[in-house]
Amino acid sequence: MSYKLLFIVAGLGLTGIIDEGRTMTLLLPIVAYIGIVRP
Repeated sequence: MSYKLLFIVAGLGLTGIIDEGRTMTLLLPIVAYIGIVRP
């Protein structure tokens, strides 16, 4: 397990509470990245 990714996703989740739109835009490519690296 990559705990760094978990912390990044958790951090984006917390940021999403403050700024939903921008975080969603950032979250999409990160989810795609995780999908490619860890299929």
